[in-house]
Amino acid sequence: RAVLHGAKGKFHALHLFADVVAGLSRYYEGMCVRLVDELLEELKRGLEAPGGRRERDTQGYLALSRLLGELYNYNLIPHALVFDTLYLFLHYGHEVPHPPSLPPSFPPYVTHDPRVPTPLDPPADTFRTQLVITLLQATGPFFASSTGHAKMKGKLNVFLIYFQRYLFCRGYVPPDAENDVLDLLDLLEEGGR
Repeated sequence: RAVLHGAKGKFHALHLFADVVAGLSRYYEGMCVRLVDELLEELKRGLEAPGGRRERDTQGYLALSRLLGELYNYNLIPHALVFDTLYLFLHYGHEVPHPPSLPPSFPPYVTHDPRVPTPLDPPADTFRTQLVITLLQATGPFFASSTGHAKMKGKLNVFLIYFQRYLFCRGYVPPDAENDVLDLLDLLEEGGR
């Protein structure tokens, strides 16, 4: 808990937090698991919070997203957890209703769709976009690099397609968020060279 509390206020030092956790996890079994569990619960609380209450602590949630990426960079969590979290950011609250109320445009295998409206993700809100960008800024260059496994690069490419679909379904993306997405894509392209 102390690490999460400290991480919310020290965005520039998150790699140091991850380094300390990596060092301590060698001596304290289960510490990293508890930390990651708390971190994911806190991020999920941020996705569940209404926009007004969440706005006060947006930077804290972005710091937690960055910390998750730094924990991956220190080999404390697997890449599958990073991708599951990225998909959680996009899918949470956009569950497709049960089959009897499905419109014909939803195939039966679709469980989440960004076109499904939800009060947890209003159309003008960029919180989820910022979470994805922050996590990919920390982990994306490794996924896109030639030193990463081809499997991870493929997973990143598939996720980016889902992310673009999510953005297109938003209708309107504010210019600052659009610029952040373009900067992220440039970063990933540079990492892939």
